[in-house]
Amino acid sequence: MKFFIPTKRLPKILPSDWLQDWSQLGDSAGLTFLLYFSASKMRIDCELTNEMPTTGIVISHAEFLQDIPRPGADLYVISLQLDWPRSLWAQAHLVANRQELKVGVLTVAERFSFPGPRYFLTHMPQIGLKPRDPARRARFERLGYFGLEKNLAPPFRERAWAVALQKLGLEWCVATAPEQWSDYTNFDAVLAIRKEDHVYQRKPAQKLYNAWLGGLIPILGPEIGFREERRSPLDFIEVGNASEALAAIKRLKNDPALCDLIRQSGSERGRILTPELVAADWAMIFKEIILPEARRWLEMPLWKKQGFFLTRGLRAHMRTRKNG
Repeated sequence: MKFFIPTKRLPKILPSDWLQDWSQLGDSAGLTFLLYFSASKMRIDCELTNEMPTTGIVISHAEFLQDIPRPGADLYVISLQLDWPRSLWAQAHLVANRQELKVGVLTVAERFSFPGPRYFLTHMPQIGLKPRDPARRARFERLGYFGLEKNLAPPFRERAWAVALQKLGLEWCVATAPEQWSDYTNFDAVLAIRKEDHVYQRKPAQKLYNAWLGGLIPILGPEIGFREERRSPLDFIEVGNASEALAAIKRLKNDPALCDLIRQSGSERGRILTPELVAADWAMIFKEIILPEARRWLEMPLWKKQGFFLTRGLRAHMRTRKNG
């Protein structure tokens, strides 16, 4: 099994440990390397390559598979799709949440062109996460957003939002540089809303996992990935817009006991989400389900694979005509 990352997207020095700096890899290359790193740590026979293979099993991020030519019948392509569009020539897809396993998420064309298996893998939490300082105790004074600023709903980027929090005695901090995303030391809660009054279907629950592991109170937008993880009202607080977020923050500010219960709940939920445990779970799914299915496909006679190539080829032709 090989993991493909184009040469231009590979940094000169790759991490050799969970605790090293992963921020330099970026999103697509970072996730592909993380999957490779986890597989190799779990003693799965695999290698990293900067050239697209022609035979065997290859895994790569959907970004790197968008423009690949039609593969040969001796290559099985697994796309690390997550919230990206489906890769045309991939036989299998790794998706961001369980909602993406349903038939209804596929277009009509995808349903009738040998869509192939889809697999849900629990998203790896932020590598090297530094949790909230226990010395902050019951303080509820610093609220943060960790991520690209463009992914934060516009009202939370405006000065009026920071001023509103300041009046409540809270500091608002937007951490937009990747090297900042792992440091929760001096925060008490995290807020993440991508777009007001909009339910996101295809995102993973990583920000929720990070909050649990980091000891922060999660105040999150309506996303399927988050909702799928809810087991208790204490798991996170869902808000759809700025006014709902402000109301939730006022409630938390005035109820230290509730804050403590939410942190305790998050600590319990986060116990099984350490990088080592997530990697072990990935390895089990690969060994028991994904790789056996890939090998079965590769061992099929050519005539049984023709349906896949014919229907995907037709879709490629229609896509070319549309774009032309």
